[in-house]
Amino acid sequence: MRASLKIFLLSMIWATVPQLLAAGQDASGQVNIFASFDAVTGDPSMPYKDHPDMALAACSKCGKAGQVLAATGQDIAVYDTSGALLKRQNMRDFIKAAGLDPEVGATRPTLPPAAAGKVNDPRATYNPFIGRWIVVCSCSPDFLIVSGSQDATGPWKGIVLTGASGDLTMVPGWDRNGVYVSEFQLKLNSQVIALPNADVAWKSGGNISLAHEAVFNDRSYEMRPAVDPNPRKKPADPEYLVARSGPPQNATNFPMDLMVDRITWSGNKAAVSGPASIATGFLYNMPTAAPQPSGPSVRGNESHRVFSVSVHNGHLYVVEASGPCTADCGAQGIDSNDLFYWFDIAPETMALRQKAKVSHPSLSLLFPTLAVDGRGNSGIGLTGSSSSQYPSVYLFTHLAGDPAGARINGPFLAYRGSESYSCDKGVRRDPNVVGWGTYSATVQDGSDPMKLWTLQEYAGSATPCVWKTRVIGFQIEPDSRSGQPHRPMGPGKRDY
Repeated sequence: MRASLKIFLLSMIWATVPQLLAAGQDASGQVNIFASFDAVTGDPSMPYKDHPDMALAACSKCGKAGQVLAATGQDIAVYDTSGALLKRQNMRDFIKAAGLDPEVGATRPTLPPAAAGKVNDPRATYNPFIGRWIVVCSCSPDFLIVSGSQDATGPWKGIVLTGASGDLTMVPGWDRNGVYVSEFQLKLNSQVIALPNADVAWKSGGNISLAHEAVFNDRSYEMRPAVDPNPRKKPADPEYLVARSGPPQNATNFPMDLMVDRITWSGNKAAVSGPASIATGFLYNMPTAAPQPSGPSVRGNESHRVFSVSVHNGHLYVVEASGPCTADCGAQGIDSNDLFYWFDIAPETMALRQKAKVSHPSLSLLFPTLAVDGRGNSGIGLTGSSSSQYPSVYLFTHLAGDPAGARINGPFLAYRGSESYSCDKGVRRDPNVVGWGTYSATVQDGSDPMKLWTLQEYAGSATPCVWKTRVIGFQIEPDSRSGQPHRPMGPGKRDY
């Protein structure tokens, strides 16, 4: 169902009661929600986890009425931009239909052993330079699965990238030159794969080609490749990948650096350099469980990664999640709930242009993801939960025209949860905590760079193990000094 109400964001990130604001109310950071609909829902009879591991890609000019792809470890579904379901498959059936065997690793040694032969943490994107949808899956092998056209309901084909088996951290990125996939490597490193775009865009009768595959080992742990929609990017211009320093999850007041790698191309040959280390001046802390109004707390402990890296016009934007600093915090200040950091990096000097800590006195902010529109405005989607607020969908923004000082506008309550969530599936590390996330997704539209989309989990069912996901399509309005028009482009074309 489309939502046409224009709303405005709260201008202060520490507002105590986030709420929907009336049209015409004076506040910075206008946002127009143009789509809002439920996507894949948890099925208690399915043998997946107590959380969705969701991913998203969108292209409003693909298919007959635009397409939005929502992937979870349970199902993969394609909707039109109004939310009408076009196709839905069990994730294992989707993998099999692409010519792969999800059971292939069931008897192979893997880390952790419980991952063997399982579907784990699918991630998705739409690459407008080749007009293809891309899904990666941390199954026992590392699967790369690509659509045959701009139509996500059509045929897909897949390939095993390296045969590596392991943890749950595959993430795709792309630019005008190639497709990049980062994944887990023993012990606590990342392996990064680079493929030329032309090798990924398989033709009828063929498959994804690994003829020019480059595999880079021993990169920083949980390295994340950027999404860079610049159509004027040259072959020698680098792709960037970002991680943070420190322990993977458990730490107290760890001085956090950002670690940045560069991938460059010479013909079909990719090379990597780095990492450059950028001191942030912030402290990383282990995330905590987030309370609900009733029932178990939701597990926020996985909200500890660099979740998004986006490039726009010489700016490298990063969002990193963290737990709160509760003592000896210095200039950063004391917080009570899970939070996130937003960074604007100047890649030519590897220095921070802007940075912000985003926290809230009552809300825990979980699994933040970021996308940047065609004017350089940042949109951030996440889950917010508290003892008085059911887990809900929230948005934040940073406008390209905002004054210096890294102002973050929000939180804006985009979709309100209505129940507390509970589930007895999955690995119960704590009987008083239930799984959540452990990802979200916020993306730029593949054919209209002024549109952003986010997919978030929210609590909306009293039935145990019925997790809910919500797609929100939103546009960050120009500020009153700009008023620049935008022109939607067809698939494969970029308005930058």
